[in-house]
Amino acid sequence: MPGYKHTPVASLSADAADITVTCIAPSKTFNLAGLSTSSVIISNPVLRKYFIKKIDSLHIGNGNIFGNIASAAAYSGGGEWVDELMRYIALNAALVKEFCEEHIPEIIPVMPEATYMIWLDCRKLAMTGSEIKDFFVSKAGVGLNEGSSFGKGGEGFMRMNLAAPRSTVRKAMEQIGAAAEGIRKNINS
Repeated sequence: MPGYKHTPVASLSADAADITVTCIAPSKTFNLAGLSTSSVIISNPVLRKYFIKKIDSLHIGNGNIFGNIASAAAYSGGGEWVDELMRYIALNAALVKEFCEEHIPEIIPVMPEATYMIWLDCRKLAMTGSEIKDFFVSKAGVGLNEGSSFGKGGEGFMRMNLAAPRSTVRKAMEQIGAAAEGIRKNINS
């Protein structure tokens, strides 16, 4: 995200690079998931040889011509597009944060440093994970990912995709806000 810098583990030192397998893919960043293309960077020749042998034994290392060409084009000429995408997603994140601050103080967004997902801390709603999921799906009419499905520590959180038109994100927030208002009215009556 703007203001943050990614540091690949292999760039930390020669010793780190020697034991690191770096996996990259243009699938999410450039919306090329359907082309099933990724790259693996292994500077240690012994580790690389072992990896290639394993990939060959599984018959999964051939790739495809469309994916290879699209991947090369994305990485060599897609920098401006990615920069604009990240700015757009950062504005969507800011919209979620500001909306929660103004209308849903019970939900605290955890601003992303990378990716197009934002975590919503819903613990102030004082609900179980299944109750939170039901609140979002049944009351607000939005389909988010319930946090505990990602492992321990995710309880009380929901994960929201920000890679959408701003109008879609705004509509989702308005629906969540209306559902939260409904809860507040029930508590206060």
